[in-house]
Amino acid sequence: MRFGVVVCPSCRRVKGVRLSCKTTRCPGCSRVFRLKDLRIVYETDSEQKLRQAIGLVNADIDGKLGEFKVLIKKAEQGL
Repeated sequence: MRFGVVVCPSCRRVKGVRLSCKTTRCPGCSRVFRLKDLRIVYETDSEQKLRQAIGLVNADIDGKLGEFKVLIKKAEQGL
């Protein structure tokens, strides 16, 4: 199963989606979008990588990408 990361064009909320679906509803503003109309920021087959990508995109939007990368490295090292 393929997953993707999308960003709501209205409220900038980041969401993971199944790419086999045709539509998705934004959890922030409740608008419904067709996936073919949205930019897919990241694609993967792994749910774990999907979660990390959602975190990275959220951190980038919030301006805290550096802090998030440090946390990811610590988590990978088991600290």
